[in-house]
Amino acid sequence: MKQIKKYASSSSDIVNQDDQDDQDEEKMIRNELMNISNKLKEKKVPKLADLKAEIQQVTLPFWEKIVLLWSAPISKFWINLTFYIIYLSLFALAVLWPSCGNLYVDTVLWFW
Repeated sequence: MKQIKKYASSSSDIVNQDDQDDQDEEKMIRNELMNISNKLKEKKVPKLADLKAEIQQVTLPFWEKIVLLWSAPISKFWINLTFYIIYLSLFALAVLWPSCGNLYVDTVLWFW
């Protein structure tokens, strides 16, 4: 009987200790959250009007805009794709027509 009471009291001590640990952890988390919220309150968030005043618009020369447009990877891809489709169309046209067909199309494809 004494052993049962001993186990019972030790298990209640363990439960009490776990509760105490949980409470300590909750207090620590609350303190950390309060510290974070205080730090955020101390920081001043810039207003939108202030940000707009800081932004300076840079105008590029016309030729630089053209160079940036055509040197972009997506522009290179679409130009390449477009000209490849045109080439395939002309090649298919030259193959479908007889060999003594349109000399202009044959010449364009030969130089391409």
